[in-house]
Amino acid sequence: MNIKTKKILYGIILLLALPTLYLISFNLEFEKSDLKTISGTLKTDPEFHKGGKNGPYLILHLNEFDNQFNTEDFSYHVLKKERLKSQVKKGDQVFLSIKKDESVSWVDKINRGLDIVRIMELWTDEEMYISIEDYNEYRKEDYKFTYLFWVIGLGYYIYWLNKNKHSTTMAKKS
Repeated sequence: MNIKTKKILYGIILLLALPTLYLISFNLEFEKSDLKTISGTLKTDPEFHKGGKNGPYLILHLNEFDNQFNTEDFSYHVLKKERLKSQVKKGDQVFLSIKKDESVSWVDKINRGLDIVRIMELWTDEEMYISIEDYNEYRKEDYKFTYLFWVIGLGYYIYWLNKNKHSTTMAKKS
């Protein structure tokens, strides 16, 4: 495959990624019907972890379940952390919305062997700490940055092609 063909192929891939990302963005939101609600008593205080490659996260252990309940990146960012730290302790009753089995993502399928369940909503009788509306909004905002990154990448690629074409043309004239 020559250089010109590779440039065209890379350009097509970049160009096709944009509408694909746009179409995926319609499936970013979760509805209440995608979730099921569970409740339980905290076995320990909420555990906040700085995390590693996946960023910070919250872990909850409930007396009624053997599973570990974790936030993911999006739900942790919308979590009212300071209020949760000061208001919710071991022995308190909490309510969680988690994904139903039929709407489990590939990340959740990987974690099934670890007995980790993702928290989509979190509240007590007094306050909501993570809502699905905030989760969806944050996820859409984050996705806009991904889309913007691809647009900038495509723009730079077009600029690079034109600059390369112009310098090649100038070299041939001399």
